[in-house]
Amino acid sequence: MSENLNTEQTVGYINGAVRTGLIMAAVGIAVFFTTVLLDMPIVAGIVAFVKYGVLIYLLRAGLLAHRAELGGYMSFGRAFIYSFVALLLSSILATIVEGIYMNFINPEYLVQQVEKAAEMMENFGFSNPAMDDAIEQMAEEGAGLRVFSQNMLTRGFSSLAVSLIAALIVKRDKPLIAA
Repeated sequence: MSENLNTEQTVGYINGAVRTGLIMAAVGIAVFFTTVLLDMPIVAGIVAFVKYGVLIYLLRAGLLAHRAELGGYMSFGRAFIYSFVALLLSSILATIVEGIYMNFINPEYLVQQVEKAAEMMENFGFSNPAMDDAIEQMAEEGAGLRVFSQNMLTRGFSSLAVSLIAALIVKRDKPLIAA
């Protein structure tokens, strides 16, 4: 009776999780720069929505490949840690690249985006003096570091939540009684 030696104790997850995270980061960064080049908020919103679908697909593909490497079974904990490493790495890399762009390459980017959003709201008949004050404050102080830290925090918690969900979906425990 030959038993499959590919178990969670003998097969590492770091290489696969890092590879998945790097691919996801590349997609996220490419989409960010695509939306910057398009410079159309509605199209950028649609592209960003599609991006999340692609990222979920890539995470699922990585998890399923790792589960297959383990012989078709993977615990919740292993699925969670694989997902979390991949998502956190992707989030950190994307946030760093976006932060470099917003702080050093195009420091006016955030102000321009808020101004465009305010203009769109005004075109739909909404007027908000608080929005004008926020635009002025961003232009004076700069919001790059604040936005960078908020993105890191938000993406970290999002990585945690998505990892929990992905682990619940992808895990497959070995049967207690062999058939």
